[in-house]
Amino acid sequence: MRVIAVTGSSGRLGRALVTKLENNNKIIKTKARLERVDDLVDEVKEADVLINNAHSDAGQILFLDRIYAAWRGEGSKYIINIGSRAANPNISDGYLYSAFKGALNHYSSLVTFRDGDKKCRITTINPGLLGDGEIPCLPFEVIADLVVYLLALPDYIEISRVDLQHATSNIIVQELKRNAGGKWTR
Repeated sequence: MRVIAVTGSSGRLGRALVTKLENNNKIIKTKARLERVDDLVDEVKEADVLINNAHSDAGQILFLDRIYAAWRGEGSKYIINIGSRAANPNISDGYLYSAFKGALNHYSSLVTFRDGDKKCRITTINPGLLGDGEIPCLPFEVIADLVVYLLALPDYIEISRVDLQHATSNIIVQELKRNAGGKWTR
């Protein structure tokens, strides 16, 4: 049985992750907020897996930096970041959100490919629009299923990044999102 810490476990994606993982694992639903990075690191340091799901501007990246510093030499540890396809240029109208998610990808790539002493695995999942509304989007359970798949891989396999979205053109999805008037949820 693995010990899996999930930040942002009270959100819809976080709840889907916890539901999918709680049967065969011990789940730590973090209580500390990203604004209190030291408390959060203390809360999750004994976990085997961290699902870095909570987003709070630069807090997600700062937390990744701290937990990576604690876990980098441990081959049994696994960090799964929840990013966003909005990290890519020309995808999102939320420029600041896009920049923070882009920084999460950049940091993850730097430590994955440039740190010769890294032993822990790191994967960043960049989903497109999530929800269950009228707009074409990915159900939260798809991301939870992907996490289950990643956790089932042998320890010698590291998938550094996964970008996925609904098959409907992003241009169409963004237009529908702008015109939805709050009927979709992330």
